[in-house]
Amino acid sequence: MNSLDNGQIDAVFYSNLILGYYLTQSKGKYKIFSATSEKYYHYIVFSKSVDESVIKIFEKAVRRLMTKDVINRIIKKYNLEGYVLPGNVVEILTIDWMPYEWYDKSKKEWIGIDVDVVKRVFQDLGFQVIFHTFPWTRCIQLMKDKSYDGIMSLRISDERKDFLTFPNEPLSTGLDVLFKLKSSNIDLSLLEKIPKNLICGYTDGYAYGDWFWNAEFRKVPVSTDEVGFELLKSGRIDLFVCNLLVGKYIAQGMKLEVDYSPIFGEKMVYYIGFSKNFHGAFLAESFSEQLKRFKNTPDYKGILRKYGVKYEELWK
Repeated sequence: MNSLDNGQIDAVFYSNLILGYYLTQSKGKYKIFSATSEKYYHYIVFSKSVDESVIKIFEKAVRRLMTKDVINRIIKKYNLEGYVLPGNVVEILTIDWMPYEWYDKSKKEWIGIDVDVVKRVFQDLGFQVIFHTFPWTRCIQLMKDKSYDGIMSLRISDERKDFLTFPNEPLSTGLDVLFKLKSSNIDLSLLEKIPKNLICGYTDGYAYGDWFWNAEFRKVPVSTDEVGFELLKSGRIDLFVCNLLVGKYIAQGMKLEVDYSPIFGEKMVYYIGFSKNFHGAFLAESFSEQLKRFKNTPDYKGILRKYGVKYEELWK
């Protein structure tokens, strides 16, 4: 910092915990350069000679400080909000994807089947969840950079295993279908009956089944499911592939009369993908065990009923 003040260097790259403190004390002397980098975590490390029982007592005390909001108050005391988070905060990337997850502008909070489940499961584990949103391809890149703790809701693929840690227990399921305008005379009863020259939109970055990629009709990427339905409405594309529940929600919101195809592929199974680091592996294991327990409770089925979804629709 002395070298920066003396003009010997142009910038300092360091922990935002440390630099954040300097910034709060500088009264505008320094300017922060916003750039994403790998998120990392501060631990207290004990010598291997320390008895395991002592470490467990200490960990229990730290958890108690977190749940009582003590650490958050300490952060505020030093004006470090925006630079550092308590250790029990989990940051998860997501997008608007009704009814699984979306941002309710009137309530100013994230809601949906998967959101409510994730909040509850992490709450039972002593964690607080903060949701962030970007375009889907940006979300994927940020997870490759390990800038956040997790991303939801997505399928497992070999490519994603390279940069994400997945829990054993799935979060939810869904079915992909082809949507068309109700006024269209396209026959969707069999894939083979769909003309090869028809254009079908798909959301860039999503993982669809082999049945879709192997179909012979033309395929064009779009940025979001909502954009896909807008293009379908305007006649710029003939079909749009989408999760059945999501597509029905979007069409209803747009007052768009649509029909959809039979189920051509397998049921899609969705997970939270966690960052591929030590903390991500810990979160994946803890979350998986608690989610499995929570699914067998009346509260879980209550969340599904809240969004008009039956347990059998997801898990049978």
